[in-house]
Amino acid sequence: MRNGSRLRLAAALAVLAALLGGCLRVAPFSGPTDPQRSLDNAGLADPSILVEGAMSYAYASNWLYGTRASHVPVLVSTTGNLRDLRWQADAFPHPPAWTTDGEFWAPTVARVGSTYLLFYSALNHTLNPPRRCVSVAMSSSPVGPFTDARSEPLVCMTSDGGSIDPFFFADSDGRNYLLWKTEGVVNVEPTMIWARELTASGTTWATGSDTRMLLATAQPWEGTVIENPALARSGNRYWLFYSANNYDTPRYAIGVAACSSPLGGCARVYSSPIIKSRGSMAGPGGPFPFRAGDGTTQLAYSAWMSGQVGGGYDRFLFTSPLSFPSGEPNFG
Repeated sequence: MRNGSRLRLAAALAVLAALLGGCLRVAPFSGPTDPQRSLDNAGLADPSILVEGAMSYAYASNWLYGTRASHVPVLVSTTGNLRDLRWQADAFPHPPAWTTDGEFWAPTVARVGSTYLLFYSALNHTLNPPRRCVSVAMSSSPVGPFTDARSEPLVCMTSDGGSIDPFFFADSDGRNYLLWKTEGVVNVEPTMIWARELTASGTTWATGSDTRMLLATAQPWEGTVIENPALARSGNRYWLFYSANNYDTPRYAIGVAACSSPLGGCARVYSSPIIKSRGSMAGPGGPFPFRAGDGTTQLAYSAWMSGQVGGGYDRFLFTSPLSFPSGEPNFG
């Protein structure tokens, strides 16, 4: 783990590189005029989508669905249409002893071989002060129950405010990676996005691997927060999607950076978000690229409804088609 002074230097160099890397283009779009709201019957924040044949599974940050309280809710569609999602279970009913019962945020689920992996963030109450940490649980079924037999989290960068928002990425060469965000320390460390290579099983770090910083807050529209990293590959280029600004405001939006590898070489392409409040949608965030049952690539994300933003209101699941016709991301 790197110390605070090295992190400050890394962040400063990243900002300097962005400033010296030439003029950023203004994002040519802000997503569809009125994107497809994919879920009608409940709120769904920080989505993760898993598609297997005709079955679609959606996972989200913990919530209360009617009278059902879930650490990690999983909703299932048997038609492949995300509008048909229905609550199925709490995928993670028995979390490990180091966590509390609330605030399980931004899970991501992937299949590696015959095993399903659930990467999640939770509050580690064994630390003083408690910090959010990232760990991984396993199951033989996509609906769980997932179990985490580790005695401590997989990653917990306590000197940087803690670790949240994991994203699992399987590259086309067979290598696996985990991305996450550190909370930062007000007036000391910015929020940052990190990555490290995992083993073939996806449950621990690859031998000889180390943690790399991919991106730090830098642009005015991002405010003081970048989070929810998600990676997609097009040809030899990797696209790092992320959320920025305060999640409970219409200023929350989705940005993107181009990377030369899953472990770095990232630079912003646009000087503004690529998906922001528009039409009936407000404060989009939590981007998650996935391959739909029809073979198309989609970007899932959550957003508020216009005029109903913040405490007391739900966020809903939205999807937009994602393609790279000219080498850069395009929606619609």
